[in-house]
Amino acid sequence: MDQQLSAMIGAASIPGESGKSEVRIRLAYAECQIEFTSGKDDPTPQRYTLKPLADLYGQPQASPGSPVDPRDPTYSPLFMAIEEEIGRTYASDPSLSDGAVELALDLLATDPAADLRHEPLAHSIQLALRLLLSLNSYSRDEVRQTLRKIRKSVQWHTRESGRRGYLDFISDFLPG
Repeated sequence: MDQQLSAMIGAASIPGESGKSEVRIRLAYAECQIEFTSGKDDPTPQRYTLKPLADLYGQPQASPGSPVDPRDPTYSPLFMAIEEEIGRTYASDPSLSDGAVELALDLLATDPAADLRHEPLAHSIQLALRLLLSLNSYSRDEVRQTLRKIRKSVQWHTRESGRRGYLDFISDFLPG
């Protein structure tokens, strides 16, 4: 977890009329940065370069070696960060196939912190993970287990529904 980023976002939060804070975050993929703005009074964006994934791993949420369960709300943000990024990529590139998703997940599951700039999908998933782990605490093992579970889902949906079975499946559940 990135305490510096968390503090910056917290300081940027300006209570609105309802007493709630509003912070908007935009990922700048090429620079591995986020740009965040808060409130209507200060529209000036602040930029922050995300720390490398290897520096962001936290303590396991459950006892070490426990399996990551996609139905456990503790891990929902981790599954959603990965699958939303896959869905976002598919929405912008309809030629994407389940095979490309599986390859990206394989690369990430092997070494989530590897230099994957040459693999656009894997790199964008990695950036989404960097943002998530900047604000949440998950261990390297939990990230790898999640990537592997999603990869198994890709394999199952591909086998059942064809070369875009998984992508079409998640498209039904993700905001579009």
